[in-house]
Amino acid sequence: MGAEEEDTAILYPFTISGNDRNGNFTINFKGTPNSTNNGCIGYSYNGDWEKIEWEGSCDGNGNLVVEVPMSKIPAGVTSGEIQIWAHSGDLKMTDYKALEHHHHHH
Repeated sequence: MGAEEEDTAILYPFTISGNDRNGNFTINFKGTPNSTNNGCIGYSYNGDWEKIEWEGSCDGNGNLVVEVPMSKIPAGVTSGEIQIWAHSGDLKMTDYKALEHHHHHH
């Protein structure tokens, strides 16, 4: 990914449990219907910035759900950023759910 995309990234901090890695990290987005989007779940691990990339298109109602297995995130990681990189229309995160943690973004 080019630096210019990351400079214009939309960032949402998240927190998760450090040890429970069952299930999925689920992120709900709302945006322009049928728009195409991508980004990442980013976190710091052993001093390095790691990224799990995602991409998806909003449906006809403007909804996009991204699911990433929690097992992809190393144990011990308790926070990071949900990032939106490219988006062909408007896109914002409405909430995310990581197991027992549920966060609504206003």
